[in-house]
Amino acid sequence: MAARRGKISELDRGFAPTQRNREIGDNRAAEARAIDRGQTVPDDLQLEVAVYIEGISSELRLMARSARLEALAYFLEMARLEASIQIERQSAGRSG
Repeated sequence: MAARRGKISELDRGFAPTQRNREIGDNRAAEARAIDRGQTVPDDLQLEVAVYIEGISSELRLMARSARLEALAYFLEMARLEASIQIERQSAGRSG
């Protein structure tokens, strides 16, 4: 098990979440948990969560590809693309 953890640590070194992603994730995750299902979700929350998911899924995809976990990398790329689409929709809604 120790050898396995060492390998994961080697892969993880270059893929640590950025400070900005951590801050957005920490702040918005707490806010998202506070919203009841019946309440409207603020647009800024949706946008920031989509930005966070886009960034973290990109980083996770790189980790998966470096470990040759191709199917996992594919699904993480799909998550990144969906987050990107949501960002575009949110941005278009603000400017239009």
